[in-house]
Amino acid sequence: MKNIVIVLILFLTQSISAQGLEIKREVRQLIQPRSMYLNGGLNASVGGTSRTYIKVDLPPNTVAWYYSFSTSKQQSESKNLNLTSQLSSLLQTSKEAIPNRLSNIYVPKGSCAIDVYVCDSKNINLFQRKVDNNGGSFYSISEGNVKNTLQGAIRVDDVTNGSWYLGIKNPNRWTGANITIEVAAIIESRPDIVGTVLTALLTNKREPAPPKSEAQRKAESYGTLGWGYYEKNNIDKAMEYCDKSLSVYELGWVKANKGLILLISGESDKAIETYIQAIELVKNQWKANAVFSEMIRDLKKVKKKRPDILETAEIIQMIRSQRKN
Repeated sequence: MKNIVIVLILFLTQSISAQGLEIKREVRQLIQPRSMYLNGGLNASVGGTSRTYIKVDLPPNTVAWYYSFSTSKQQSESKNLNLTSQLSSLLQTSKEAIPNRLSNIYVPKGSCAIDVYVCDSKNINLFQRKVDNNGGSFYSISEGNVKNTLQGAIRVDDVTNGSWYLGIKNPNRWTGANITIEVAAIIESRPDIVGTVLTALLTNKREPAPPKSEAQRKAESYGTLGWGYYEKNNIDKAMEYCDKSLSVYELGWVKANKGLILLISGESDKAIETYIQAIELVKNQWKANAVFSEMIRDLKKVKKKRPDILETAEIIQMIRSQRKN
């Protein structure tokens, strides 16, 4: 049994995947726009700092993340970056699943060149200790690095999980730099295929047929014989066995067959009344929708062969109104 369930899950998973369940993407702001001031290298030696960093915690299911920045010489100046809102608009309008070309991202013009490095926790410590000024080095993700840049919008997708650090450096020896920076990520929400499969399995689980009494089985036999005579165009015999069946046990589909016989026999009023009774019986019997569909199918055949029987369409509509979606 366990193996059967696994096979069914695999089969339905492939079917659902083939149908293309939508993968949703959204932009999430990770670091609100913030401003910081970095001294020039020589001035930092007597006070202040020429380097700092920002920790970026990437949320689960990040597929790419971005930072934008602009610079100025005025220490208290802050600039409007609007990275998150611009990415959201780009995600909705771009043909790319994940925005790659950032030429449409507006970044205010900067006036001081800075360096930015994407580092892990170990290397951000080396960056802060300025080992590169003393013949040492630190490792960074080149995709996310910029050097001597006034402003920019940068995409990173080489690293998309865990915590990373933006090491920010003012390479100018004398001039201080005020930096405004914002960080955002694109998060991908994938459908729960396994959950969908299990739901499908439970939803499509076959309902067991209720037990049948001896009278019901006998009525079904008479009804089947009656339908056989109907298909042979022996209307009298068909009606005889319908009545025999209904005298033993009232089955909705047999009552509907009787209504059909009355309809083609020109007794439209009796046919409509019989169909009303059949509908009430079918509604309370097993697999009502399937029986209603069969009733409609039989009536459509009559409508095609006998377009002169105008009541056929009325009865079809009456049955359709009783079917559950």
